[in-house]
Amino acid sequence: MINGVYIIHRKSGGLLFEKTYEQFPIDKDLFSGLLTAIRGFLNEIHMGELTSFSTLEKKIIISLTENIVVALILDLAASTEKYQGIAYEIGHQFSQVHGVDLKEWDGNRAQFKSFNEQVGAILSNELDPFIVRVAKWAIKEFGGDIHLGQQLVTISEMELPMNIIIDRGELKDLGFREKFLNKFHKGYNRDLIFFKLVNQLIGLNELERFIEACEDLGYECRQKDRCVQYFDYFPSKIIIIAQEFSPPALEKIEKLTHLNKKSNKHFIVSKHLGKSIKGAVKKGKFPMFQCQIELWKWDFPYPERIFS
Repeated sequence: MINGVYIIHRKSGGLLFEKTYEQFPIDKDLFSGLLTAIRGFLNEIHMGELTSFSTLEKKIIISLTENIVVALILDLAASTEKYQGIAYEIGHQFSQVHGVDLKEWDGNRAQFKSFNEQVGAILSNELDPFIVRVAKWAIKEFGGDIHLGQQLVTISEMELPMNIIIDRGELKDLGFREKFLNKFHKGYNRDLIFFKLVNQLIGLNELERFIEACEDLGYECRQKDRCVQYFDYFPSKIIIIAQEFSPPALEKIEKLTHLNKKSNKHFIVSKHLGKSIKGAVKKGKFPMFQCQIELWKWDFPYPERIFS
């Protein structure tokens, strides 16, 4: 059970935000000692890393970002893996909202009080331990800025839930023609990796529906009047991780994708690209418009890639 949430300014060591629970009072001397231990721990961990340690009375989960440290104080019996994901998400959302304020923080905590509602929302939607395990592996494997539990909307307004998204910034090493084309096809220049996670067997129908929805992403030059804002970026890679893939799914995945003969990687293309460009992309040209598809089979503690 969670006893308290604390967010600490990394540079100064000052306390930015705290959320405690009356039913789990924390002794002042104990808290002071924990705060000292956490500050001392900062030199031993790196940004994006999740870690934990225990005292005789409590378990402490730590997540470090560029400007802050998130510390969760828990009962000793609490699941470390479960709350590591929660700590990461709290840190990510706090940085998204208050990132600018943290660079020149003057010691005033009042501006951060409103974050209490977001913490409550995060804690009420606890993360699946399977997602946490994959997220920890993904950030080590690929790097970048990680987002958990995203609900996307495609251009045709289909809902597309995504378990994990990693944003690695703008694509690098674009050719001259790709840079030129990007002026007219916005939304294809970000290095985004999507993760679909299935903690069981995934069949052909589910795989087909998911790929079809992903092909409906991209950028539409002629904007329509919309009630719903769609996700206007096309990913550079999609990784589907499952415990098992059905034989029909494995047999048909090549027909659902295209092969870049130069890289020997399979990919999909947005159906909203112009006909002439789409034809060239399917033949292997203009990699920035290609979204690689990979299938991974989960094998604790790391998945095994079985298709790319």
